[in-house]
Amino acid sequence: MGYHDIVIIDDGVDERYIGTSVLRYNLEVGPDLRITERSDMCERHLSHGTVCAAIIAHYAPDASLGSIKVLDSRLHQGTRGQLEAALKWCLEQKPMLVSLSIGTIQSKDFDEIRPVLSELYRKGFVLVAAYNNHFRYTVPASLECVVGVRRKFFTEGRYGVNGDGFEIFAEACSVHELMLRGRGRYHTPSSNSYAAPYVTALLYNSLPGDFSGDIACLWEMLGQEREKPFCFFPDFLDSAVLVGSNEDEWPELFYFKAVTAELAAGPGKTGEGIYLVVLEKSASLMRSILAETAVRQEYIKGIFCCWEEAGIGKGNLGGLGSRIWQEGYYIEKYRKYTSPGELEIPVVYFYGERRLLIGMLQALKGRFLEEGYNAKAVGQFRRAYLYGLEYIDIVQNRETILYNVYKRFGCDIILCGIASREVIHDVEDVCFWMWEDMPGDEKVSRIPVRESAGDWMAEEIFRRIMALFDTDNDNRELGF
Repeated sequence: MGYHDIVIIDDGVDERYIGTSVLRYNLEVGPDLRITERSDMCERHLSHGTVCAAIIAHYAPDASLGSIKVLDSRLHQGTRGQLEAALKWCLEQKPMLVSLSIGTIQSKDFDEIRPVLSELYRKGFVLVAAYNNHFRYTVPASLECVVGVRRKFFTEGRYGVNGDGFEIFAEACSVHELMLRGRGRYHTPSSNSYAAPYVTALLYNSLPGDFSGDIACLWEMLGQEREKPFCFFPDFLDSAVLVGSNEDEWPELFYFKAVTAELAAGPGKTGEGIYLVVLEKSASLMRSILAETAVRQEYIKGIFCCWEEAGIGKGNLGGLGSRIWQEGYYIEKYRKYTSPGELEIPVVYFYGERRLLIGMLQALKGRFLEEGYNAKAVGQFRRAYLYGLEYIDIVQNRETILYNVYKRFGCDIILCGIASREVIHDVEDVCFWMWEDMPGDEKVSRIPVRESAGDWMAEEIFRRIMALFDTDNDNRELGF
């Protein structure tokens, strides 16, 4: 397989509607997550996946199509596990285009699906995915290693690149006139899910023979200007080589698998792409690292510089400039609203030592997700983004960043950890004190700190928060 192959992950494809196209493979993921050849092909059914395949075949007639059915054709429902199984099947193939007119807006699914999507991108796959039709944060579409697609009321054949302040995405026509065998002329309704296969076809027709899967190149093919950062949010790492000193970090708590390795032994050793996470603060050392890395640049999928200094990503930098992220890009996005509106959800603050906060926020966020709440955890301390948390750099930006996190994710509750002994939150908000010494402010709730008490502490705090917002005890509601 290669970039001449496109796999459609949807509710199945009935090739009998598509004329001369023949599926290279026709698989399905069952409820038990076993992948088998499809067996329910007797009755003709114009499924959603069939229409998506017909769109691709219409605009890219030379493409080799394959199908993996993960949704029920009648109910259009499936599970996160079925989607994950289909994506893992792709990992065993050579790089190709993966077209997904499906996704999830369930926050409990995000962290489960993200790593396999990141690994696919790292191995050279091209991922195209439709946003939810209400344009909510959607996985895969919202991840920056994926070409997310939204419909635009363009005339047929038009497309472009746009953004909503947080994410960039492709916009394309979704209303297509197709000729289906045995069905005749068929007009697709306006939907993000019918814009995505069109963008898949566009990229298929544009990919050069030596393409390596660079996301920045994909955006340029769709019309974005050059010299843009390849991402603003480091949300898609699955595995990374650490470069530089990490004595004040805890890689075992990172949200991705951290590999400490000599730079010389890292890139290209396994023949697949890698991410680098650079923990040094010296710009001159960073440039030295880039010069050393540039000789193997075909293997570098992204370089994550963990400091804010402006300008390190500017210029050619040995051809790696379009693959550099630094935390200043993140802050730039989350300072969008200079006069943020009022948060309509609870924000719960925690004061404590940085490592204790990391473990507690990770566990507490997971506890809320288990119960079906869309929770986000935020750290007002150094490099919180390495631990799967949103990040506040300075107290002056906190109000704006919290508001933007709320606007982007539509969350039900925000958990904000602050590595400070100074109580610096709004007095009406709920607050927990996790330092050994007693708080100087009577408005904060004391949480006894014990060694290895992460799970106990998260459960205790979870119960307290739920009690605080129980409508029997308080007129406030969590709002979900």
